[in-house]
Amino acid sequence: MGELNIQIDAERTDCTEDYYNNIKSLGDDLHQFTDNGNIGEIDTRDLITIKKSNSFEELNTAYQYFGGYNEATKDEMIEFLYNIKIAELLSRSWLNRDGIEGMLDITIKYEYLTVKGYSQGDVVDIIVPHILKNVWGCGNKSFLEQCHNGVKTEITHYFYDSPIEGEIELEFTFYRNCVAYAVEIERDEEDGVHISNSLGEWLEDKYEMRIDVDGIINYINREMNILGFSLLPDEDVLLRKEIGHYDGMDVYYPNCFCA
Repeated sequence: MGELNIQIDAERTDCTEDYYNNIKSLGDDLHQFTDNGNIGEIDTRDLITIKKSNSFEELNTAYQYFGGYNEATKDEMIEFLYNIKIAELLSRSWLNRDGIEGMLDITIKYEYLTVKGYSQGDVVDIIVPHILKNVWGCGNKSFLEQCHNGVKTEITHYFYDSPIEGEIELEFTFYRNCVAYAVEIERDEEDGVHISNSLGEWLEDKYEMRIDVDGIINYINREMNILGFSLLPDEDVLLRKEIGHYDGMDVYYPNCFCA
């Protein structure tokens, strides 16, 4: 009877095509949802508007409160306060404060989401621009709730559910006339040992492993033939049992890759 040692090395592949079609980086670890290209990459300056209709006194109060000490025109104050809001957006440090919004007529033209993966530290910040209201035909209510309740789940899949694939490494030791021989496999799909998930849809972090059992056994038998031997019936049973144990196995691989 022979002996079989198996080692599986699996890892996430590159991000899926869906990820690249739906997610754009705005820099500073901030991302934008593009809805499969329905909107292009946006300039952060298009996300916030400070109304010029605010009075000089209102602008000056906010301007001085946020550190504008020099004399400034109304337009200069708006630019200064606008840059404060952009800095808040990019750093996410003040997003839960009323800040300038409590003093001025400001229009925020985005939804700000935080999506989480399956492991500690898997957190991504993402902007969903309000321009998607036109694409989705939404009203004034929060369009994420009204038009696309699943958008947060969808974005989570783009970041954290990229496919996994890997290789199987095995060593089959067999004995003939009290002499030990070994056949090793450390290659990929050309020898029938490629492993990949067979998912067509997202299943959170769970994947089904598929292994070409016949391909592996045929490869081992070819290598044994080179040495002048063939698989014995009990060795064939052993290999099919041990290798087949992994075929169809559920694999959990909950690490963030795309982010």
